[in-house]
Amino acid sequence: MVEEKLEELLLDGEEEVWKRIRQALSNSNCLKTHTAAGVVRYDSTLNKYRILSIGSNSCAPEGHEYGDKLSVCPRANITTGTHYELCRPIHAERMACLNLSSKRDNKNIAKFASHLDISENEIRSYFTAEELQKLNGASLYLVGHYWACDSCLYFLKTVGITDIKLDQLTADKTKENYLKLNIT
Repeated sequence: MVEEKLEELLLDGEEEVWKRIRQALSNSNCLKTHTAAGVVRYDSTLNKYRILSIGSNSCAPEGHEYGDKLSVCPRANITTGTHYELCRPIHAERMACLNLSSKRDNKNIAKFASHLDISENEIRSYFTAEELQKLNGASLYLVGHYWACDSCLYFLKTVGITDIKLDQLTADKTKENYLKLNIT
């Protein structure tokens, strides 16, 4: 099941933004790395941060749907950023954007799995003009990982997001764990 659509949140400070997005880590069904992201705009007139949407990574190995509870990870000990075809993940960066759309359901989001090449036109066609306007110029806050893959960077740039902020608290823990497992 895909996460519920989030009503926009207004928060006073960046630490509140990080805290709210960290809460979404528990929505991930990935057994390797729980990752969450939020699409955020700073509203200078209100002096507040506006979270437009939040998403977490979701995996669907063969025989599973996105959001299913999983017991085995086919990529558990594989170098990060490789062999996405084994679990057909949808990365948190994409899910945060996709959760802004009213078209969001398991069938529609499957075409955005992180190992698939999607054209800029296909990406943009998923969103309404209003949604693209909200995404354009927003920042993406990434929790649980220490980098965004090239595929997600392409997706984000296509919808107008070029500012990516990493949560050092969770990013450092993930990187340390990957170094221990020799999968970075």
